[in-house]
Amino acid sequence: MSHLIKKIRGFGLIENLIALTVGLILLAGLIQLFIHAKMTYQLSEEMNQLQDNGRFISYYLPNLLRQAGYRTPPHSQLYSPFDAVFSEPFLTAQNDIGINASDILTLRFQGHQDGKIRDCLQNPVPGNQVTTNILSINDAYQLECRTIHQNPALDQTGVLASGVENFQVLFGEDIDNDLSPDRYVPANYPGLDLNNIISIRISFLLQTQDNVSQVINNNQFNLLSVKYISPADKRVRKMFTTTVYLRNRASHSAT
Repeated sequence: MSHLIKKIRGFGLIENLIALTVGLILLAGLIQLFIHAKMTYQLSEEMNQLQDNGRFISYYLPNLLRQAGYRTPPHSQLYSPFDAVFSEPFLTAQNDIGINASDILTLRFQGHQDGKIRDCLQNPVPGNQVTTNILSINDAYQLECRTIHQNPALDQTGVLASGVENFQVLFGEDIDNDLSPDRYVPANYPGLDLNNIISIRISFLLQTQDNVSQVINNNQFNLLSVKYISPADKRVRKMFTTTVYLRNRASHSAT
């Protein structure tokens, strides 16, 4: 009887310690797998958001910028000569005065009575009235637009995209009057004639909202010949650059 009892007794201290150790190793592995899967998912989500912001900016801003200099067509009873409509330049910029030495871009255009011409916040611009749209980066690294209308009650400020770390602008100047840009220069370039701007080139540096990289990044970016060194963090960054031909400037005459 004592021999049988000896055979069926439980694990000893050593066996329990071994089992506990193996269990802890397996648990640690599962925790690492969970953490890795969570980080991979977060990176994927952040990169998708970054790409979406980049696609939005690359699509939305060119459409907005193509309205620069628009005025009521000549066949309309509300038609006025170009210089009479725009007492100020229809496109201007301030260099390196924004967040992270970003530029601030201002464009102006006239509304239309059918309500199809809209400002940067998608509000219809009343016919025969000029709207001013100012694009800049705010303290929260958001691309925002401020609208100024002839009716102050219509003025607004709103966010267009998030995660925008830097924004640079170059103007394409038509020097020989062939409706083609001969050079791309910043707004404060000596000798630049704002009346000869035929196109605009914009470059954005976007960042993920959170630190999703495995390593600390401290990279240098070249945004339209402007060198920018990002902070040392684990955010992922990507540049987007596009060039927009200003069809209203090309088609207008002083008459």
